[in-house]
Amino acid sequence: MLRLNSHHLINNFPEGSSFFKRVFGQLAFLFMVTKVTPRKNHLTEADYHQALSTIKKGDVILVGGFRSISGFFLGKLFTHSLLYQGDGECVHASVDGVDTVGLSELFNEYDSLAILRPKIGDVEEKVIEKALTFAREQLGKPYDFYFEHVSDRHYCTLLINTAFSQAGFDAGLNVEERVKRPLLVIRLHRVVKADRFLRGNFRLAFLSESLKGREREIEDLMKK
Repeated sequence: MLRLNSHHLINNFPEGSSFFKRVFGQLAFLFMVTKVTPRKNHLTEADYHQALSTIKKGDVILVGGFRSISGFFLGKLFTHSLLYQGDGECVHASVDGVDTVGLSELFNEYDSLAILRPKIGDVEEKVIEKALTFAREQLGKPYDFYFEHVSDRHYCTLLINTAFSQAGFDAGLNVEERVKRPLLVIRLHRVVKADRFLRGNFRLAFLSESLKGREREIEDLMKK
């Protein structure tokens, strides 16, 4: 099981990656997970039990980790996204590649959490199973450090968007408008961040206590 935000060497790079790309990926990882404050995370045991009673297969989990440097770059409200596959397990793309992680582990690491439910309709179960099947087929594929939007690697939002797309559901992230660019700095600027799900084809199912008071802000984003 992946240990979130632990400092270690990354071995899962795309085949044929240059020495420069491997060094860049490792340095980016070590920099982004460096903690800027030693405080405890803001999610509570009550949040966990309520989320567990609410969540369903196919839900998208958005989490915010604002103790590390990555919180300054990856989103205003959320810094990571995961796809819930049931039985307390999530599929996601992290720096180590596509992996699974326990729902309970998120509550030991992050400061905020929201659960979004796709607006699918009558064929929900069929679409969810197809999306989860695709996501599981990506297990072991490396992280897309250069945000190139290619099929042999993923970053978190792209993995989930592609999974739903393969199942015939438009998540509403407009990823095709954010295709790869020749310069890394431009690709970093246009990367699809976790907050983007709030403007997608989802409805809000759960907000952690740490986000209370920001409901109106989140609801306004979901109306845009």
